[in-house]
Amino acid sequence: MKELARLTTGLMQSEIRSVTAKVNAVGGVNLGQGICDMPTPDLIKEGAKRAIDGDKSIYTSYHGIGSLRQKVVEKLRDFNKIPISGIDQVMISGGSTGCFVTAMFALLEPGDEVLSFEPFYGYHRNILNMRD
Repeated sequence: MKELARLTTGLMQSEIRSVTAKVNAVGGVNLGQGICDMPTPDLIKEGAKRAIDGDKSIYTSYHGIGSLRQKVVEKLRDFNKIPISGIDQVMISGGSTGCFVTAMFALLEPGDEVLSFEPFYGYHRNILNMRD
């Protein structure tokens, strides 16, 4: 089997996932990781069923659903007072870590420096360390 790329040498499980494994091992209550143990609201379930019935169960465009991106633009502009010109400045992602990796590889060059403020997500630090 082929060895993993050198880039993965510094990649390790984040501390928060280690804690989750320990909590699960003793049947504890996990207050650290953003894992929802509450039932999904009926409104969400019904919306998901409508989407499936409407054949909206395929990949979206790479930058997300246009109507959702437009709502994000409106929220950023009207509520947050952030000057944003349109949906071309918004990308929807299935998760923060995947989006962070994508942005890091798109924007950073070897030797670039990154300032990170605490508290931060351990995976993000580990991913940045992969670049070295």
